[in-house]
Amino acid sequence: HGSWLAAALAGLALALQMPTHIQIPYYTAALGSAYWLWHVAPHLWRVIRRQPGEWRRIGQLTLAGVIWLASFAALAAVVLLPLVEILPYNNRADFTLADANRYALPPALLFTLLTPSNFQFPEWMMFPGVSSPLLAAIARLGKRRDAFWFFALVIGFALIYALGTSTPLFGLAFAIVPGLRLLRVPTRLWFFGGLALAVLAGLGADALADAQLRDKLWQYRRGLGGAAGVYFAAGGAALAGNLAMFGRWDGLLALQLITAAIIVALGWGWLSSRIDGAVLQWALIPVVLLDLLPLAGSQIDLVNPRDAFLRSTPALDFVASRKSLFRVYSPAGDLPYAVAAELGVESLDGLLNFQLAHSASVIREATGCGNASYATAIPPCLTDRLPTAVPDAERLGQLNVRFVLSHSPLNDSDFKLALDGSPAVYENLRWKPRARLTPRPSLPSEDALTGGRESRAEIVSRSAGEYEIAVKAAEAARLIVSEAWAPGWQATSGRQSLAVERAEGALIGVAVPPGDHLIHLFYSPLGWRIGWPISMAALAGLAVWVVTSRRRTRQT
Repeated sequence: HGSWLAAALAGLALALQMPTHIQIPYYTAALGSAYWLWHVAPHLWRVIRRQPGEWRRIGQLTLAGVIWLASFAALAAVVLLPLVEILPYNNRADFTLADANRYALPPALLFTLLTPSNFQFPEWMMFPGVSSPLLAAIARLGKRRDAFWFFALVIGFALIYALGTSTPLFGLAFAIVPGLRLLRVPTRLWFFGGLALAVLAGLGADALADAQLRDKLWQYRRGLGGAAGVYFAAGGAALAGNLAMFGRWDGLLALQLITAAIIVALGWGWLSSRIDGAVLQWALIPVVLLDLLPLAGSQIDLVNPRDAFLRSTPALDFVASRKSLFRVYSPAGDLPYAVAAELGVESLDGLLNFQLAHSASVIREATGCGNASYATAIPPCLTDRLPTAVPDAERLGQLNVRFVLSHSPLNDSDFKLALDGSPAVYENLRWKPRARLTPRPSLPSEDALTGGRESRAEIVSRSAGEYEIAVKAAEAARLIVSEAWAPGWQATSGRQSLAVERAEGALIGVAVPPGDHLIHLFYSPLGWRIGWPISMAALAGLAVWVVTSRRRTRQT
């Protein structure tokens, strides 16, 4: 409606999504922009037809849209600016259409829109229930038809987009929509298709209170009854077919038919004026829960968290007992990450959605993984059923990897069997400490760190994104810290700033002059230093705006 305060609060809502999965705020912003354009377009059309008084309304809506985006940008600056700063280094920059199309919905699974399936892959769960589509259809006959057509288009777009490259839409959007090529798994847009369906279902439920709508639908009672009969006949046939093929009843399908029968009974009572519209609205609440909760419950397993996530293994107990700062690598992903974190064991491998391209590349080379495609696993060969990657002891050592957990024998002499078992634990004899000194690249190797003079680096303390390192350098040297380099790493020695650079492909390198130093290495990107004051100021300003607006409303 062009409310400026509402637009600013909408910007706050969008900003609060930023710490979640990046696809959520991106798609939310796209949906909000489309909704804004949907409201502006009719006024633009009237301007084209030279109808008076439209420019002012267009100006109000445009200003509301600008305030929404400006509020979002300011309030989210604390996350948005560091993200923009590091985005050029992420390994999604070279995404191909095939990469982005990963886990697209197979067209054959479109039938799951009509009936629940036993597929347990969450990206392909499309069934919206029985009640929501029926209520959404009723919304078409209600008074909010402008909203109906917008959300109906969102549902259609999301459904076609979820099919990925099976239709031209996904490839076209991938090519022309800014930022879309950084995202993958097109089925995730169905989250917003489901949201649009839920909105329409709400509008349909509101319309049930309209007596005129009931009278209108009463005229079509025979057709509605015939459609219900066809539905139950098809559902019963599917239920019997499942029993004949698999020898068991499909519980979810049976529950769907029971839910549909309850809806038909309630609908008949409403059409025949035996049930008031308000009563029907309340009755639909437990029906919707009966409709959707069992399907949601099929995706949930109740487990003992300690048994599922905090159960150690002999291999993990062994490496945890070694008291030094190192990393562990498991080609098969055998390291239980939660209990490893509890024991203070750090791993080279893992699952990470946002990856730095240079780090992923160096890890891939060190682990011998020949798969150069994007994967959430680091390295991409993690958990391969047929392990073919041969780890490189020297390169793993540079990454501070001391132990390798492997089910297959490691025949390289640089890997020493430390604990037999499945997996076995091998010690990397080429292991290097987390912080070490190397010659400066600009100096001949014989002129640096030689001559018998002692040079060393020792970590005094560390925390997330921060190190205190005591360095004794006989000559000018380079301090290598086995952490992923990114723009924003800074180093100081006393009041003197030291140059920080990317070293050995992906690690942090600090230029160290001769002498004894206590080096403070910390991560403080420019986007963070600029972003958090902007966000705090914007939040304070919005709070003042809300308070003054409420006071003004009370006075009037």
